[in-house]
Amino acid sequence: MSFEKEKSLDKEIGPKFLDKLKLIQDNAALVVTIHLYTEYWINRILKEKKKNPGEIVKNESSYSVKLDFVYNMGFITDQLFSNLKKLNKLRNKCAHQLDYDFVDMDCNYTLFSIPDDIKLDKIQNIHDRLVWIGIATFGVLHNHCMTNLNIGNE
Repeated sequence: MSFEKEKSLDKEIGPKFLDKLKLIQDNAALVVTIHLYTEYWINRILKEKKKNPGEIVKNESSYSVKLDFVYNMGFITDQLFSNLKKLNKLRNKCAHQLDYDFVDMDCNYTLFSIPDDIKLDKIQNIHDRLVWIGIATFGVLHNHCMTNLNIGNE
């Protein structure tokens, strides 16, 4: 995808993400989708904020390498970094284990401005938990990029 096409997608990516979440019933597919959408914003941060966007860390680099880079350059907060690392770990587990049991997943995500009475480990429906993880990862990253990093507001 061209850089200009990516920039035009920035404003549409949030609504597209929400529309996609409504359609996905399979838990593993939901995790992979959330992961893919967060990677979109990590790639956009790299392209917008790196002085040499094609050097060292590339689109083809692993999610973990790109995430570490944007964190260590100060582009995301500690809490968002922690949430995205947990999402990456969850994605790797469900992508490499055919019978991954989502009941055992880490539910210790920072939910930011979500009311304190909502705790992921108390939500019985696994799919609903994963939707909240999508909000705590993609939703927060999306808002952070648009508002704090001023990416996608051109």
